[in-house]
Amino acid sequence: MKKIAAFCLLFIFFSSPFLFAEEAGRFVDNGDGTVTDSQSGLMWIKDPDFFGNRCKENRKDFFCELLISKELAFLPWKKADLAVRMISLAGHKDWRLPEKEEIEILNKIHKGELKNPFGGILEMYWTSSPGGKSNTSWMIFPQQGIFAAINHESLGFVWPVRNAGK
Repeated sequence: MKKIAAFCLLFIFFSSPFLFAEEAGRFVDNGDGTVTDSQSGLMWIKDPDFFGNRCKENRKDFFCELLISKELAFLPWKKADLAVRMISLAGHKDWRLPEKEEIEILNKIHKGELKNPFGGILEMYWTSSPGGKSNTSWMIFPQQGIFAAINHESLGFVWPVRNAGK
């Protein structure tokens, strides 16, 4: 039994650099307000509350006019989808809502499986993935580690993403 325990400890000790090597260098801060996930090939806006922080600065622009409140950057799905498509950041204009599978990374970050390169992750974010019923899309709730199909009239936060290879 002691030999098995010793073997397991040695295996974990010597294999741990390989287990975590995938994460090392996975997220690259591009220094322009974006972070690239080298594993998925996605580029995320670094600020998890891009619209809220932008409008707290009292900017008078299209994005801030869409918001329900300048303190909370909640948007219904259709306005969220429109807003991300209007973004021009870091020389890119092809921003979009993430798909359900793409934003799953937030659950891994919240669970501590991946290092957080972004900052304060908010309570819920819209996805572009249909929720199964008409007029619904999936929304992620990272603190709970769950997804729910939410009606498009409901309010949620927006975290823009794009394919970095484009």
